[in-house]
Amino acid sequence: MKILIISPNYPPVNTPDMHRVRLSIPFFKNAGCGITVIAVKPKYIEASIDPVLESLSDDCRVIRVSAFPVKITRKFGLGNLGYRSWFQIKKAGDSLLRKEKFDLVYFSTTAFPVMTLGRIWKQKFNIPFVLDMQDPWRNDFYLSQPKSNRPPKYKIAHFLDSMLEKWTVPHANGMISVSDAYPSTLNQRYKTNIPSSTITFAASYKDFEIVEKSNLVNNIFKKEKDTVTLVYMGAVTPGMPIPVKQTLQAIKEYVLKPDSKKIKAFFIGTSYASSKNPAYRIKSIIKETGLEAFTFESPHRVGYFQSIKLLMDADALLLPGSIEAGYTASKIYPYILSRKPIFAVTHALSSVSKILKGCKAGSVITFKDEKDLLNKQSLINKEFEQFMNALPFETNIDKDYFKPYTDHSVASKQLDFFKRIIKSYVGKTS
Repeated sequence: MKILIISPNYPPVNTPDMHRVRLSIPFFKNAGCGITVIAVKPKYIEASIDPVLESLSDDCRVIRVSAFPVKITRKFGLGNLGYRSWFQIKKAGDSLLRKEKFDLVYFSTTAFPVMTLGRIWKQKFNIPFVLDMQDPWRNDFYLSQPKSNRPPKYKIAHFLDSMLEKWTVPHANGMISVSDAYPSTLNQRYKTNIPSSTITFAASYKDFEIVEKSNLVNNIFKKEKDTVTLVYMGAVTPGMPIPVKQTLQAIKEYVLKPDSKKIKAFFIGTSYASSKNPAYRIKSIIKETGLEAFTFESPHRVGYFQSIKLLMDADALLLPGSIEAGYTASKIYPYILSRKPIFAVTHALSSVSKILKGCKAGSVITFKDEKDLLNKQSLINKEFEQFMNALPFETNIDKDYFKPYTDHSVASKQLDFFKRIIKSYVGKTS
């Protein structure tokens, strides 16, 4: 089996959407697959280079292309890497598919505009394609929000995403997703029956071994004697502010008690932006709850391996989820593998709550919707107090339950799905 993978973001850049393929490719190769990746050169990507990723050699053939400089395209309102690299990736793909025979094109990225190339290449080279829907392409979340809460240019972005998704998705041969909700929504939206497979992000024990052997330094916080260091690591998405606020209210309730332990909570890498001055996502909530002396936000993105280092240095981890039922978080696996106690407030239908409970990785409070969450403040306060009183302790992961989420298992599921799609497609065209 020969697979062409389209992943504009790829090591050594540090972005969440490339880790699925990064972790899977070694297992693809061990299974005898020929793998080629088309990616964008790091200098054209608005993301930091991870020093550890930079030191690791590529596990397969990687063709790196240029992109239109963001300084130029942003003048026309286009900063998305998918738009900026579309022509360059198309040119590289056209050249490759003319010369070589591939069995499948696999798009694993959140730079969604490049997924439109799947339909083009399918028509031009008679090759099936699979979309990895790590997030919603057309995101309707803000349609139910006041216009004042919507991001700049949301209306234009939503229009373009709607058009391109509609043009592309019905022609896909398969969909992989981190949540059952995404393929179900798309098949209902376009009245299609595209085969899909729900495959979570992968956990890698090897990545933790790399960090343990590295010389990475924690420049974000210092451990203080008789102080419990709580850490949240990752971007704060649009559906997260309310769970974040409920979690901070629980911290406030706890620190006001006369016999409470000293706490310092750090929310790190909260902004997706890679600029020198990224926007703070929860600073106003921290101020509103009066926790400026106990809670600190560092919005700058940190390297993937650096983030693991920070998790390992924490005493316990915070995981406020999202009010969106389909929300899943790739951060959940490093959280669990760090073996640090986790305090989570997540949607009952989110895969996050299911995995945490199954692995017995900490305290998990679930809610059905926003109203239910707001009504559970007293419960959250009580659970957080019990969580703090039980510290320190190390979680004892249920390894048998966790096994399906490891990189080997996740890669095997992808390959099985690819074989199914290829077999079905060959049958249609023979």
